[in-house]
Amino acid sequence: LHALIRLRGAVAEGELVARAASAGVGIYPASPHYLRPPDGVAMVMGFTGLDELHIAEGLRRLGKVVRELAR
Repeated sequence: LHALIRLRGAVAEGELVARAASAGVGIYPASPHYLRPPDGVAMVMGFTGLDELHIAEGLRRLGKVVRELAR
């Protein structure tokens, strides 16, 4: 299973992927799957095989990364 995450604002796609990976969260750019570039940043996040605790922890870590980049 996957979730599409869309962010608006001045967050750089590549930097978001790299920082998320450093925090132990795997996300992938969704932009290659669009005919036209999306407004803002669109990311794909897979969660197959993860239990609720690991999903919640991943979202907590991703939220921290996004907040740091949005400053």
